[in-house]
Amino acid sequence: MSGENLVFVLAAALPIARLAGLRGRFLTLTGLAVVLGFTVLARPEPSMVRASVMALLSLLLAAIGRRARGVPLLCAGGTLLLLFDPWLARSYGFALSLSATAGLFVLAPGWQHALAERRVPHRIAESLACTAAAEAFCLPVLVSLTAEITPLSIPANLLAEACVGPATVLGAAALLGAAVWLPLGRGIAWLAQWPADGIVAVAKHGAQVPGAAVPWPGGLAGSAALLAVYAVLFLISAAAAPRKEAR
Repeated sequence: MSGENLVFVLAAALPIARLAGLRGRFLTLTGLAVVLGFTVLARPEPSMVRASVMALLSLLLAAIGRRARGVPLLCAGGTLLLLFDPWLARSYGFALSLSATAGLFVLAPGWQHALAERRVPHRIAESLACTAAAEAFCLPVLVSLTAEITPLSIPANLLAEACVGPATVLGAAALLGAAVWLPLGRGIAWLAQWPADGIVAVAKHGAQVPGAAVPWPGGLAGSAALLAVYAVLFLISAAAAPRKEAR
């Protein structure tokens, strides 16, 4: 996910900037430069642009002392991008990026809290809730394109998650290192290949597991059918909730 990759890069770059003595506006400008630079390096695909615009808006709000709130920030970023380029409305990458982020903001906090109440360790609860929430919001878009449901996508994403951060940070560092001294960039890229190979291995072997993909109607009809299933599950859970509270 582009937003997660950008978060990893910012999480690595901003502490270094603080250690270098940057504060206030200079720290914000550094964050803006990192976002723009990473967007150029990763190529400005629709999902990457969405993540970058939200990061820029968040940094600007922090600079003026305002707290960024997830859903309004997502709506503002998506609206600005659609006003700038209405053809993004036809991009599956843009739709999936918005859907995944909306899932993180809308569903993930509640699911994480529910897992924590069942004494699931914090880190595991966070990863599981975020992965499942993003998948739940993306699936109605995905089935319209692929005409299949992938039940193993959640465990596969959880397995690959451990490799995403190192691959992203080392990959960005390799590009910067190569600009300074080519052998340095090659050395860092050699390190980056290992987590990248881990992600590829999870995708390759996960796709070969029996039942990894289940046929489902495609197009608008498939999306509508899946949303109907979601509605039924929501009604069942809402009806069961009062009984649990009564107990």
